[in-house]
Amino acid sequence: MLQAIQTLEKIEYHVCHFDCSSDAALLASAVKELKWEAQFGSCPDMLNFDALNDAVRSEPFDTADNAVVVLKDFQKLWDRDERQGFHVLDIFTSASRDYLLFGKHLLTFVHVSDPRFETQKPGALPAWWNGREWFHKDRGI
Repeated sequence: MLQAIQTLEKIEYHVCHFDCSSDAALLASAVKELKWEAQFGSCPDMLNFDALNDAVRSEPFDTADNAVVVLKDFQKLWDRDERQGFHVLDIFTSASRDYLLFGKHLLTFVHVSDPRFETQKPGALPAWWNGREWFHKDRGI
C-alpha cells in the first residue's frame, strides 16, 4: 500500500489519512482532513455519518482533482463496530462514484492487519483485494 500511495503522490494525488485505531482518532482525522471547521463552522464532539457524507462531497473534492483516502487500522474500527465501519466504507464508495461524474478520482485504501478480512458490499459493490494481494498465498495464507 505504501508504494501505491507514494506513486499516487508523485502524480499529484491529494492523500487524506484517516486513523481508525479509535473513535477519537477517527474523529480527529476527519476534522483535519476534511477541513471540518471551515465547512461546518465548528468541530463535532462525535462523528456524525450524515455530516461525514456531506463533508466528503466538498473536501478534498473542492481542492483536488485526484485524491486517495487511506483508512489506517480500519480493522480496529470494524472490530469495535462493524456497522459503523460499513458506513464509513459506504460513504467513501459512494463519494468515489460522485467524483467520477465530474472527471475527478477518489480512491479509498483500506488498511487491515488480518489477511482473511472480508466485508459486505459497500455501495452495493464488492470490496476486492488489490492485485498484489489477490491470492491467499500473497497474503501469507
